[in-house]
Amino acid sequence: MAKTNETSPKVTGAGAASKPSEGANRALDAIVARYAPPTAIQEQAYKSQFDDATCLDAGNKTRSGLVYAEASAWAVTIDKALRSARASSIKYTASRFAWFLRQVFALRDAIAAHKTAQGSIASAKTVAERAERTARHQEEVLMATLKSVAGEREEERAAIEAARSTAAAAADTAKPEALAARLEALADLGEGWLKKRDPVFQVLVEDSGLTKDLLESARATAATLATSRTSARGERVQLRDTASINLIEGRVLMEMRYAKNAFDAAHLSDPEVARLVPGPGTRAVLANHPKKTPKKSDPKNSNTPNKEDPAAAAAAGGEPEKKKPTRRKRRRRR
Repeated sequence: MAKTNETSPKVTGAGAASKPSEGANRALDAIVARYAPPTAIQEQAYKSQFDDATCLDAGNKTRSGLVYAEASAWAVTIDKALRSARASSIKYTASRFAWFLRQVFALRDAIAAHKTAQGSIASAKTVAERAERTARHQEEVLMATLKSVAGEREEERAAIEAARSTAAAAADTAKPEALAARLEALADLGEGWLKKRDPVFQVLVEDSGLTKDLLESARATAATLATSRTSARGERVQLRDTASINLIEGRVLMEMRYAKNAFDAAHLSDPEVARLVPGPGTRAVLANHPKKTPKKSDPKNSNTPNKEDPAAAAAAGGEPEKKKPTRRKRRRRR
């Protein structure tokens, strides 16, 4: 009996839209150079076998990083098989393999583009979070300075609360937009105090450290916060694959299925041809799951009454079986 050859790709640490490994990239680059690209009519024919809805459905069941890793491993196996002495027994053409490689490259590029875009969004959000922390610190410093000037003077303390409440009315106090508005309002108040022509009041201003530089810093911080929030607003870091990636991913899976079927057929006639075995990243789509058939009930026992059920036994014309009393063994005392 001939030994069965099976090839299952080894996959490590790939997930949704994870960055393709350099090793897989180099291997693919070396393989694709050996095959002429498919013609336009060939591409049209190959693409017509699987519509977008089928591909999208398949892509929704897997993760792009895992699919790319396994497809790259399969590409190495297929390349070796097509250049071996067993190639004539495999009904899988070089042009079809070239089309498969193009789909794998398309998935690689989509994953890389997605990762770059998500990195930009994450960076923008990091900048916004840092700007918010700076703004909150700036508000604390400015508030402490203004309260130091006011002391227990009712007019000045009321002016501080009025500035804060006016800004709070414009937006939700918990949002960064409200924080920027409060900084602007407090800076306006501080600027008015600097311009006051009251020698007694100016002594308090000078001693408390209320300066033009402090107010300009508060305004600049508010502007930075508003700008960073605009850049990060409306964007979310997508940890999962997007629909566009799933579509490309699904087409790769369909081409993997086509190749798998060709190699399975070749293996039946020539056991030396290795099978293409789905790994954990593609098993949900490519594995052959045998359908479970429900167990048939025994017709002989279908009408058999339950002996312990008095009603069923009576309906069947019999008497219910009496349970034999069980004797409990007494433990002997030593």
